[in-house]
Amino acid sequence: MNDLIIQLKKVNYRYNDLRVLEDIDLEVEKKEFLGIIGPNGSGKTTLLKIILGLIPPENGEVFLFQKPISKFKDWQKIGYVPQKATQFDKNFPITVEEVVSLGCLHTVDHKKIENALSIVEMGKFRKRRISDLSGGQQQRVFIAKALCSSPELLVLDEPTVGIDSNSQEKFYDILSHLNKDHSITILLVSHDIDVVVNEVGKLVCINKKLVYEGQPKEFIKKDYLEKLYGKGRKFIIHGH
Repeated sequence: MNDLIIQLKKVNYRYNDLRVLEDIDLEVEKKEFLGIIGPNGSGKTTLLKIILGLIPPENGEVFLFQKPISKFKDWQKIGYVPQKATQFDKNFPITVEEVVSLGCLHTVDHKKIENALSIVEMGKFRKRRISDLSGGQQQRVFIAKALCSSPELLVLDEPTVGIDSNSQEKFYDILSHLNKDHSITILLVSHDIDVVVNEVGKLVCINKKLVYEGQPKEFIKKDYLEKLYGKGRKFIIHGH
């Protein structure tokens, strides 16, 4: 119980008359690497917004680091890489180093910036304009920005959209390093089921309700995929 980073109890949410989330119970423990999957419109991004305090649940309880979210103040413990983080004005002349500095909470800490860029292996690009980088490199920069506050929890929403397969592999290597070597808890939302089931330690599938919570391999063994995505959908399992 002392290691709970996130706890949701009977969380519900609706947009107008449309039910989006229903009776969601979820626990995320310290050092877990959790993947959240589900069909389009299943409520994945809404769930993240509730966890991050961006929108309140219709009812239910949300706890962060064992505190009710209404009383939680230590937001520097949470790093967030939003959906489409790499979509920005390409003409804006901002460097990699300047982007990462935006993650510093109060004053610019050059040592933290240097360390964050080193972790994602982007130190040599620090003076380059971010618009000159590939999509995969840009996404690594935005992870570095999120790392600048030395978070204990890293939340990522569809982080690999538009990134080529080689960059994706490097991206997940970095996440694994952060999780295993820096003890950062990771919460990852993705539509890319084939990749996620091979990378995360724990898998959650939602489709308005919590459909599955447990080991990725058990999810694969059962017929959840066909129920959610239709017949003929198969996993590609890699030897990780």
